Amino acid sequence: MITNYTGVSGSRTAYLIAARLTKQKKDRALIVVSTGRVAARLAEDLVFYLPKAEIIVIPEEEDIQILYEARNRES
Repeated sequence: MITNYTGVSGSRTAYLIAARLTKQKKDRALIVVSTGRVAARLAEDLVFYLPKAEIIVIPEEEDIQILYEARNRES
């Protein structure tokens, strides 16, 4: 399931994510955000709402070496 939260600021994003994961009884999620700073802040906020969760923040692309290929969905 893909969910997009826009127009939400601060720890409200973490609250909405935690509420959805708890309601759906999900134990794993991939959350993509715009920057490493946003990821670190979101991880801190999620710990408050999901204290038993293991939260891993992957460094920004320029900090790690990952090769990927972007393709058009129509091809």
